[in-house]
Amino acid sequence: MSWPVRKIAKRKSVVAVVLVWFHPYGSPRHNSLLSAHQRHIFPNRYKTINFFWFWAEQKTPPRTTSCRINLIINLFAFRSRAMNSVLFISVAVAVFLSLSHLSFAAETPCLPTAPDAEGPFYKPNAPIRESTGRGLTVSGKVMSAGSCMIIPGARVEWWQANKQGKYDDEHRGAQLTSSEGRYHFETDSPPSYFFRPPHIHVKISASGYQTLTTQIYPKEGQSTIRFDFVLIKK
Repeated sequence: MSWPVRKIAKRKSVVAVVLVWFHPYGSPRHNSLLSAHQRHIFPNRYKTINFFWFWAEQKTPPRTTSCRINLIINLFAFRSRAMNSVLFISVAVAVFLSLSHLSFAAETPCLPTAPDAEGPFYKPNAPIRESTGRGLTVSGKVMSAGSCMIIPGARVEWWQANKQGKYDDEHRGAQLTSSEGRYHFETDSPPSYFFRPPHIHVKISASGYQTLTTQIYPKEGQSTIRFDFVLIKK
């Protein structure tokens, strides 16, 4: 990349960094700005960079923080000799943040569950049911951040792709938590598609609490998942 072209690209990326910084992780605007930023920095390696960037983000619980640090790292990776090391640095930062998050979580009870992208396939008013398939059981509690107080009557919605990688109404469901704040449903093991790992989208809403949208990532061969959702009071 010649000096004048690199200078123009850098100016555009500075603007992109500022805009991405103030948009929530996973929002459509955030994703489009992030892609534009990466294309300016890595015009010949965009697909490779995007894949590893996404992998690092998925492995890191505090996603907004890791994303912002990765933006700073990439902003200064304009010289060709620096581009080969940016992937290693990004993944290293993601791993460090992940370990830091786990250490902090061990000391602080009932941390809020990290939000994750809703994606384009959410449909409201999912039917009340206990099963959307067979083979994978998901259960847990819905609790309040800090106090760990259980939240009865919280609405838990889930949706996922079918075995062909397509979203359909047969794999959408909802239920209310019990008097003990518990939920329990069974579904098919979700497939991976378009470089995405297997995942289940979940949305939890309860009176007096902020709505949480996140994702669960089953491991290969896993048949049971225990996952507690922790909500933040309004």
